Amino acid sequence: RWVDEKGEVHYSDQLPPQYAPAGHDIITTEGVTKQKIPAAKTKEQIAAEAAENAAKENEEKKQKEIK
Repeated sequence: RWVDEKGEVHYSDQLPPQYAPAGHDIITTEGVTKQKIPAAKTKEQIAAEAAENAAKENEEKKQKEIK
């Protein structure tokens, strides 16, 4: 199950490659969601996550030095 740029929902056994980065759901033949594949992260999200991880590592290092 995937949604196109117009917001229309599509059901198919093949996901068009251009829609893979947007995320999609894998559902069973009974219509039950088996797995949700999230959208690919943007460059900004990746950079923010890296900065957050670096800050956490710095804080942990400082805490270890204090102990």
